[in-house]
Amino acid sequence: MGACSDSETVVAVTINSGSEIGVVSRLRVTVTPMTGAAAVSELVPPADLDGGAILSSFFVRVNLPDDPEGPASILAQALDSAGTVIAVGTATTTLRSKGAVAASIMLTPGATPPAPDGGSSDPDGGTPDATDGGADSD
Repeated sequence: MGACSDSETVVAVTINSGSEIGVVSRLRVTVTPMTGAAAVSELVPPADLDGGAILSSFFVRVNLPDDPEGPASILAQALDSAGTVIAVGTATTTLRSKGAVAASIMLTPGATPPAPDGGSSDPDGGTPDATDGGADSD
């Protein structure tokens, strides 16, 4: 990553993926701060020489306007040649006004990000309920 000037807020995003992702024509990375405007970077991702599959790991630099700071969400979308989303990944970071921060995203196949890791989708986490006396089925 090159040096940044004193007037930029920058997110350096490491994009990771497995071999199941395959060929990606475009990669769109969107950084959305809690306050301020979102920044979108769209690029042709680096590919291997054996068939053109996306590299398993590389960096994307996103410059943000208006020097936001605080929490931000990051969405990476891998697009095929028709512009269809074929893989996604998300991350969060805390922006530093006029500074650089890093984040890492794992692309997973599909058009929607995977649910956050944390177990059951039941509100009680799969704990046996007093009303049914047994474990929730997931």
